[in-house]
Amino acid sequence: MGLLLYVIAGIVLAVLIRKANFLDFFQAYKSFWYLLLLVPLSGARFLTDQDIVRLNRFLLGLFLAIYSFKKFLLDIDRPIVLTENNFELLLVCMLFYRACLIRDRINLGEMLTLGCIVFISGSRSSALCFAIVIAFLLIRGKPRRRDLLAIGGLFAAVVMGVILFQLRSGTGGVEAIDRVRFFFVFLGAIEQWTWWEYLVGEPRITALPQWACNQLSAYRGLFSYRGDGTCYSVILHSFDMRVIYDHGLLGLVMIVGALWKLLSNVPAKVRLCMVVLLLANGLSVSAINSVYFALGLVFFVGHRYEVDA
Repeated sequence: MGLLLYVIAGIVLAVLIRKANFLDFFQAYKSFWYLLLLVPLSGARFLTDQDIVRLNRFLLGLFLAIYSFKKFLLDIDRPIVLTENNFELLLVCMLFYRACLIRDRINLGEMLTLGCIVFISGSRSSALCFAIVIAFLLIRGKPRRRDLLAIGGLFAAVVMGVILFQLRSGTGGVEAIDRVRFFFVFLGAIEQWTWWEYLVGEPRITALPQWACNQLSAYRGLFSYRGDGTCYSVILHSFDMRVIYDHGLLGLVMIVGALWKLLSNVPAKVRLCMVVLLLANGLSVSAINSVYFALGLVFFVGHRYEVDA
């Protein structure tokens, strides 16, 4: 109800009063739409454990085959199956995590397969998410022998992330990374904020300053649907920056709180992993503003745990 009231208030303020384009509004509120869609699924059991384990194996095999074919035979630098691999590999990582929880162990073959997929993808964001998943799987009361190999997988994920970071930084250094450029634009856009604006963000919905849009003109495809040269926070790519600009720190807390509530049927460790994945993926791309993260959450909210994970 709280989410719904917040969205309705946003429609009134942004669309009806401030005459913002509804598609711009819809994009700025995507995380709230997805959370609302997940509410009816919370605690409902509609997928069996076997379904999830089989789907995990199928996706791992599919992604490894397609990524390898595109990378080594077609010489595509950033192979994809459906969309940008920063998005789709988060879903694969979440499904792998869920399958490991079901079996209460880390499947080493699947872990190595996922590690190969992430490395082939060239996605730094996915390498971070892979490392987070392995780290949370290693948090258990009694370590096992297999955990030693998993620790090796975690170390490999960290090394892989460093290698990918270096390879994609190019000769321009850190400043040449597009996400770093977005961050500096974000800092410039909020440098005049008062303390309360950090809490609630800009008025619903407010375009970025024109100088910011000009600096990011290479991403004109993400400009406003009005077609007048203005742009909104979606051009910053990062969910973390977008939600703070549009909704403030209180908005971020609201999203995390809603996610925590939706996952009330799973152990606290699993909920914490989802929150960490949300914020980590949100450093680079859309996190829960993307349908792929929302789909990954379905495997957690639409299930009741029978064992301590």
